[in-house]
Amino acid sequence: MAREILQNEVGLNLNRSRFEWRGRLYPLHIVVFEDDHKLGSYDSSQWRIGLSLKLLKHAKDAVTRDVLRHEIAHMMTHLEFGENLKPHGHEFKSVCDKLGFDHNISSASLGLESANDSYEGDLAGEKVLSRIKKLMALSESPNAHEAELATKKANELLIRHNLERLELDPNDTEVYVLPVMFAAKSNTKMHAVYEILKTFFVAPVFTKRNGKVALDVVGDRTSVKVAEYVASFLEGELERLWLQAKRTQKLSGLRAKNSFFAGVAKGYVTKLEESHKEYSKTALIKINQHSKELLARVYGRLSSTSSGSKADHNALNIGNSAGKNLSIRAGVESKSSKRYLLNHDS
Repeated sequence: MAREILQNEVGLNLNRSRFEWRGRLYPLHIVVFEDDHKLGSYDSSQWRIGLSLKLLKHAKDAVTRDVLRHEIAHMMTHLEFGENLKPHGHEFKSVCDKLGFDHNISSASLGLESANDSYEGDLAGEKVLSRIKKLMALSESPNAHEAELATKKANELLIRHNLERLELDPNDTEVYVLPVMFAAKSNTKMHAVYEILKTFFVAPVFTKRNGKVALDVVGDRTSVKVAEYVASFLEGELERLWLQAKRTQKLSGLRAKNSFFAGVAKGYVTKLEESHKEYSKTALIKINQHSKELLARVYGRLSSTSSGSKADHNALNIGNSAGKNLSIRAGVESKSSKRYLLNHDS
């Protein structure tokens, strides 16, 4: 989280354990401390950010991220203005303003319970989402076996999450809807993402929004947020895989591209279905059926469409192989997702 904030929000270059500021390298050093009255700290003598064990155990990820932003603002104030400053003086406020951090982040005090309540979702779901994202980050490993294992574990965690949720009360599920892709018209890449997203236990559906075709996902909040994460990765990764196939396999033309995307989806889905064999078929049917029920609560009856175009079987097979080797890695979360994440019951 700290690396993402420093890179994407503060705009700094990072290597493994340091960040660059005005031509010099500084350490990114984070420790955990025990204190029931303090959530975070910054020690300027050690260039060290501290996070409380209480925060890590009981805060939603969004709250932890806000505490990190607050402490990073202290670190940037130290860099900009030096030491011997008032902890939350005008220098600190000016740094927060410059970084676009609002009053909730720049505030000197933050109540954990009220902060958790200010963000949607239950804490258990947030923890599952955090663990899944960490596993997806491991999928970036150059070790193919390790990457594959991380992807499989992330999917298994999502299966357990859905089964536990259904055991509690399947009729009490809040339904969330989130558009994860847009295009001027429906295309094969969107259909490939549609097929892959179904393996993440959401109900994807094509809709019209603002004159464009949207790929929406419907499900419980945790599954929908995972699907957003997956879709953001796939949108770029499918194009990267196609360009690689064009270069190495001498593919060309729209029919080959469409067939390649369809093949990637088929290969990935087949691989995931193989890994699901260790689970009860009845349990998986139960999860998928519940996803369809949530979809019906939002959209009612839906019509289906199919493509009548002829496939390029060579491109389809090449895509299939690429799909079987595909590991879902870290996606880019939309900063605007909060305004699109709709609770259907509200």
